Amino acid sequence: MRKFKNWLDTVHNKGLQHLMTEQLYTAVLGTIIFMLFDWGYTVINGKIFNSGVLIRTLFLLAGVAFYLSDYYYIKGSKIYRKWYFLFDFIFMICMLYMVKTVYFDIREKAALHEINMEGIRTSYLVFLFLYLIWDCRELRFSLTHDRVAVRYYYEVVLWEILSLICLLLIRDVADDHPWFLLAVLYASTIWFASISGRKENQRHSWVGANIEKGIDAGRDLMKRLFH
Repeated sequence: MRKFKNWLDTVHNKGLQHLMTEQLYTAVLGTIIFMLFDWGYTVINGKIFNSGVLIRTLFLLAGVAFYLSDYYYIKGSKIYRKWYFLFDFIFMICMLYMVKTVYFDIREKAALHEINMEGIRTSYLVFLFLYLIWDCRELRFSLTHDRVAVRYYYEVVLWEILSLICLLLIRDVADDHPWFLLAVLYASTIWFASISGRKENQRHSWVGANIEKGIDAGRDLMKRLFH
């Protein structure tokens, strides 16, 4: 069991990272983009415009943007352990499930059918939870091995926690009010895109810097109170 754990925890596996980013992710992304173009062509050619089509289109666009952000996040990772590959594989399955949930044969006039909001929300929850485990592990590693990356991972973990909280809070209203879920997903995706763009060099923003200052201030306060 220990050998298996050590095998999963290999600090960097360039082969698996290349397989994920250059083969698997691009193949799935190509499939999703093809479905998106087919969707757009069918909507425009068939002149099918209603609120159901608009909402589904926005969900598809949010999914593609989130998927692209994740692609650059993985590609910029300096550390890619074997169990990260498992996490990414699970995320691809969740993304395909989400797209399948939103995408349907619009030619059958199914635009007004109910969207599985719980399925979409659950897909994002699974992704964020797995990546929270991933980035907490990297934050812990950075605290002892790479102080430059610490502020960056503070922001990443904050993004994941806040996104998880928001998705959990809107559980009871997402089914009847999809715009709440869309607002959370777009806000989370924009932040994720910003984070992914800084992954390779792990440049922190004022968010991570202020988190670190707050932690240091709290640590100093605790020392004064108990010493």
